[in-house]
Amino acid sequence: MPLGMEICSTKQFTYARRRPELIPCFKIVKEYLSTYIAEREAEHRPLPEYVLKEFEAFLKCGILPYGFIRLKCISCHAEQVVAFKHRIEAAIARSTKK
Repeated sequence: MPLGMEICSTKQFTYARRRPELIPCFKIVKEYLSTYIAEREAEHRPLPEYVLKEFEAFLKCGILPYGFIRLKCISCHAEQVVAFKHRIEAAIARSTKK
């Protein structure tokens, strides 16, 4: 079975990890973002900071090295890692600053 498609022995739940790095939109943004930013700056029309932050968050969203949680099934003891979405990561960062 493909990674992330394991089935619990109780057969009640399945999980398939989202693979954003394989999505064409993600690949395009990752490949061309720095060029786009440089061109905008060369034209003296830089992107607003909030737009840059959203692009940065988009490129981290769902990518394991940028944060994940390890879950363990209480029935079969199988383990699975689940990548954080960037909105969750931002909420965690905000809550730890308090």
